Amino acid sequence: MTFPFLGTAVNAVAVLVGGSFGLLLGRRLGDGMKGNLMKVLGVITMAVAFDLSLEGELVKGAASLLLGYIIGEAVNLEGFLKRHAGGGGFLTALLLFCVGPMTVVGSVRDALGQPDVLFVKAALDGVASLLLSSVLGASVLLSAPALLLVQVSLGLSVLLLAGQNPDLSVFNATGGMVLLLIALNLLGVLRFPTANTLPAFAIVPIWSLLS
Repeated sequence: MTFPFLGTAVNAVAVLVGGSFGLLLGRRLGDGMKGNLMKVLGVITMAVAFDLSLEGELVKGAASLLLGYIIGEAVNLEGFLKRHAGGGGFLTALLLFCVGPMTVVGSVRDALGQPDVLFVKAALDGVASLLLSSVLGASVLLSAPALLLVQVSLGLSVLLLAGQNPDLSVFNATGGMVLLLIALNLLGVLRFPTANTLPAFAIVPIWSLLS
């Protein structure tokens, strides 16, 4: 047992370090290599998206995503974040780092002084940050303080709403579908304002209260 949110702090530092190395790497890569890396990241993200979605409750996840998107679109959340947070690299990185069961479970355990899950996630996010920043640039590094805020808030809110053993099935389904949208954006198949789906994750805990 350690002090709360040590894992989240390590996770944010890993993103900063990985992203910094990625910026150095990106200067040595040609446009063709960067484009191919983007496609590789898109395929990996799509694989994770399908895996997550199939583990979750798709109907409740779809309802959360639809309602969340309507809210995000109404307030133009993506436009606001692009104006104030450095653009697409920040949004893509933040969504990739904060969507998935490790984020929820890790944040809850971290709030209880058990950072083990987030230590593993920090290693994975560090590598992902390196790859993302080499292609998308310095705005990826801005996701580190946002990740810190998201995971602390998530850990505390889940503990308050769902206790120490939250049901992740709806979160998995919602997160999987959001990741699929990110993957399609990375692959250039569509241009979808994925940040407008963020309110969906505020809707997910409500299902626990209704059940």
